[in-house]
Amino acid sequence: MKISLSFVLGVDAWDTGLRTFGGVIRFEFNGDFC
Repeated sequence: MKISLSFVLGVDAWDTGLRTFGGVIRFEFNGDFC
């Protein structure tokens, strides 16, 4: 969880708009993938 959050914040930090939307998708994908 910590890694996923940090990864999303670090990768989507450049775009605040996609940060929220992309964060949810990345979190769901990471959870399913992991």
